Amino acid sequence: MTVAEIEAEQGLACWERAQRRRRRKRSVRGELTEHAREQRSARRLRQQDARQVRWLANARADRARATNPDALVGALHHRAKRSSLLLRSVMGIGLLWSAVNVGRNLTPAVDRAKIVFFEAALLTGTVGLNPSGRGSAEFGAAGASDLWPELGIHG
Repeated sequence: MTVAEIEAEQGLACWERAQRRRRRKRSVRGELTEHAREQRSARRLRQQDARQVRWLANARADRARATNPDALVGALHHRAKRSSLLLRSVMGIGLLWSAVNVGRNLTPAVDRAKIVFFEAALLTGTVGLNPSGRGSAEFGAAGASDLWPELGIHG
């Protein structure tokens, strides 16, 4: 073989090695991509299974609450308590608003400090005259009916 032929063979062998190297790189990249894809799908399946288990546990708890008489009574009391707190809040805001508006309408707009004092006194009087369940409980049922008979409150 001549020197030119030897160099040609070496060039061809070098080219073949480069082609094999590229093919191996593509193969390894494909394997890595497939492995990452499998990990993502396994993670999604685990998350979906966990969601399903939580949903099933919630459904069982809901069914148990719906069929348990103690839970039904507890839910009734919970709703009544929330409604009572909401009603008290609305009534308090309404009393405050009406006290401020009545105070502004009844007092002359001369001295703002006197008006604020008058509004506070009016609000205190309004709240003080409002019979509440706690006030009735402090005096007892007989005390409540003795204290406010003219208001039509009977304990």
